[in-house]
Amino acid sequence: MALTFEELQRQLRPEWGREHDGNGVDFDLLMLPSLSFEPEQMALVAGAHHYEERQLFSLIRLRDPGVRAVYVTSKLLPDLVVDSVLELLPGVPTSHARRRLHFFDADDASNRPLTEKLLERPALLARIKELLRPGRSFIACFVVTELEKRLS
Repeated sequence: MALTFEELQRQLRPEWGREHDGNGVDFDLLMLPSLSFEPEQMALVAGAHHYEERQLFSLIRLRDPGVRAVYVTSKLLPDLVVDSVLELLPGVPTSHARRRLHFFDADDASNRPLTEKLLERPALLARIKELLRPGRSFIACFVVTELEKRLS
């Protein structure tokens, strides 16, 4: 039985989202850089097709060895781009961060919201869900609409 968005929110632990304190933070981050806007609004966002790359800053969470990240995009990001971001992590070898980072893509470059693309791909969602540890995972979204609530 699927939980409602409100039921999921009540399960959030207070320490999630706090800054790194070095005390063994252990969680999975599902990064969902979806611009879930109406097509007319999307047309106003300059460079919207690059937005998924702009959210790579969230990988700073990988500086903690207990954090795993699942990053979802419309199209696969080039390794060179990802590695250049991982090399900026202070005190973390790129190879260590890379082992805790998993990428998935919807293989769809259309300008529809990424969340919508994911909801249309149950097999892809199942593969993502297999990686996430129950009770130790959360979604980081740019915006939360009904699409993201359904996805959660």
